[in-house]
Amino acid sequence: MSDGGGDWWKLEVPAHVDLTRPGIYEWRIANESVYIGKSCRLRRRIRE
Repeated sequence: MSDGGGDWWKLEVPAHVDLTRPGIYEWRIANESVYIGKSCRLRRRIRE
């Protein structure tokens, strides 16, 4: 799954990832900052 998202963000989810399961996610802000987190359901993090 991939979404252009707009001018300032882009969503990239590899095809083999099940968003209903727990997992670790990575948010990149420009090329300067990275946030790593974990979630019980990855799909919930995408909506927030």
